[in-house]
Amino acid sequence: MIRKFLLLAFGLIFLAGCSHDSPAAPAATLKPVTEASLEVPSPVPTQDLAFDQDHLNQIPPDEIIAEIAYFGLPGGGGDNPCLSENKPATIIAPSEVEIMQEFTVSVCEIPDGDVKVRITQPDGLVTESIEKTWNGAVAVSYQVGLSQPMGHYQFQLTGVGWELSTSVEVCDADSARLFIESAEGKITFYHFQPNEKVRLLLYESSQSVKDHLPGLSLKGWKEYQMDRTGRLIISVRPNSINSNEIVSVGAYSGQVPRDWLYSYQFESFAIACGRGVKPIGIHPGDYVQVIADQAYLVQRNTWENFQPLNKGDILQVRAGPFCHDDAFYWDVTCSSSDYCDGSISELNSGAPLVQVLKELPPTPTPDLSKIPSCPGAKPTRLTPNMQAKVSQVATQISMRAQAGMDAAKVHVIASGRLVNILAELPVCADGAYWWHIFVPEKGFEGWVREGDSQDYWIDPLP
Repeated sequence: MIRKFLLLAFGLIFLAGCSHDSPAAPAATLKPVTEASLEVPSPVPTQDLAFDQDHLNQIPPDEIIAEIAYFGLPGGGGDNPCLSENKPATIIAPSEVEIMQEFTVSVCEIPDGDVKVRITQPDGLVTESIEKTWNGAVAVSYQVGLSQPMGHYQFQLTGVGWELSTSVEVCDADSARLFIESAEGKITFYHFQPNEKVRLLLYESSQSVKDHLPGLSLKGWKEYQMDRTGRLIISVRPNSINSNEIVSVGAYSGQVPRDWLYSYQFESFAIACGRGVKPIGIHPGDYVQVIADQAYLVQRNTWENFQPLNKGDILQVRAGPFCHDDAFYWDVTCSSSDYCDGSISELNSGAPLVQVLKELPPTPTPDLSKIPSCPGAKPTRLTPNMQAKVSQVATQISMRAQAGMDAAKVHVIASGRLVNILAELPVCADGAYWWHIFVPEKGFEGWVREGDSQDYWIDPLP
């Protein structure tokens, strides 16, 4: 008997109206938006509606950060949403959809074969396609463009012996957005203030960021004025900005990154911070010293203090800056053997909390005669405070929270990755030397084995 499944958006029905819980972008200026400034917009002057990388202003504006470092670039694959399902079901992600945001309707636990997909727009326009199942599931990706209507989009999926119908509500954006369509050679400013002046800034990969930190440096910028609806479309050479970062800063709208709708995948960073002053000369990779009598590390997911710092503590800046409450924060790690990892504000009530060190204080030389013997391990080739890299012999090595195979595994480090050996002497555990290391490119810190009885997994650098 042929089964027929009629499911109405199992488990995940979109809200009757779209809600927006994302925090608003920080303001980039003290000037408020007034009713008078919006009621009678002035005419938009004639302007060059192109963004040519070879003809940009290369002098950074006074309040703009010219060099940033960041972590958390997206990589690898996400979890399969169908793994938790043991019956026919539909899963829609993300759970709220804005115009220009790509979303996916996945159907789980269905027979393999062709799936007919019929999509009906709010205005009645219908599109149809054929999709293939894979491991008992099918995924349909869709994006509502700016020229399409907002509202309920009906999805009808039909396979061999089954049918499913569900709808997705697509809503308008509630604040400024910057849409990059690189293949089409088009950048769209959307929902900015009428006649607002907006600077578009281009960042590219930088080799000047210290200690191998992945970073970006400002290549150039250009200013545009929005039209009376707060929109503007400019042209760019097709596929010329795929690997670069585009950010806009509006006089009223503040900082708006490219692909705002997908910013949860990235570590965000700030190039401007409302009423916050420009950073006090801190750059990614710098060492800074705490100069305040009272300072704390904060967790950026809550912005709450969680670890006190002592005056004189030395920290290494590994990412940032980030904007919160009109203040710049930097991700740091302690350069001493005491592990700490968090973010610190530059200022407190206008007074600096840290200062940049032009050179580090001399590091005490560890007594190498106290390196323990380690039966079963090859003789160590490493010393504290040196730089090394993961050997080609090891495809990857595990980093653990403490020395020993019973400790929790916190990361995996690939072959060829540069590492900094920290100040501690090694620990002998489970027939191997364990060293406390820091991975500057990723910001990871933990304990790894130098090798086993046959091979070295970490090579010292000259």
